[in-house]
Amino acid sequence: MAFGDFQLEIYLKGLSGVLPSMPMSFAELEARAQSAMSPSIWSYVAGGAGDERTQRVNVTAFETVSLHNDRHSYFLTLQAWAKKQRCGLITLAVFPGNTRALALYERNGFGPDLLRMARPL
Repeated sequence: MAFGDFQLEIYLKGLSGVLPSMPMSFAELEARAQSAMSPSIWSYVAGGAGDERTQRVNVTAFETVSLHNDRHSYFLTLQAWAKKQRCGLITLAVFPGNTRALALYERNGFGPDLLRMARPL
């Protein structure tokens, strides 16, 4: 099942009044994750699972944009932020079957960069 199918399933069930079993807000998901982990594991994950720089930068960047409004503005904001951070490349992950996302990314100047191979277990 593609991620877009998962989103659509949640949306269609919601129209029928069926609420998802998983939280749909970051704060709720974070609280549930924290309650399911030991304090030492939670400390590692909440701290950014490393030096924390990436997490801090991501949170700051995503507080300034909304995908629900103008998607092109999102990409312009992302590009401006990346230039300010002196990034040389913006990468986005997308499943090959997600044709809508691929088309959106291509319309905004993204192109193939790497082929990742995976094997389900």
